Amino acid sequence: MSFSEKPVLTGERTVLRPFTENDVPVMARILSDPEVIRLTGSPAEALGLDRLRSWYGTRNDQSDRLDLGIVDRASGELVGEAVLNMGVPPVRAKPRTGGGTRTTAAARSGS
Repeated sequence: MSFSEKPVLTGERTVLRPFTENDVPVMARILSDPEVIRLTGSPAEALGLDRLRSWYGTRNDQSDRLDLGIVDRASGELVGEAVLNMGVPPVRAKPRTGGGTRTTAAARSGS
């Protein structure tokens, strides 16, 4: 299996889509949230816009992983990311009550 093609997956409340350059400042804010750092094991230090531009600017070129931005359909706002890595066991996030975007994204990806 290859993730060369990057799909757009549309659900009732969310859209999963490839990243764009305009997503970088939003992802910088998301990745600096202490709860995100704690739950994902992301580095606690600020990643910096240049480093994030480089990272997200290459996500669509990767054939061994699928990185998609999660967009809230009601607001059109980027609210997170969903990542599938070939050969890496999945990490399951605990769903929050009310079936938030994480739950919806997991359901759309078949998890």
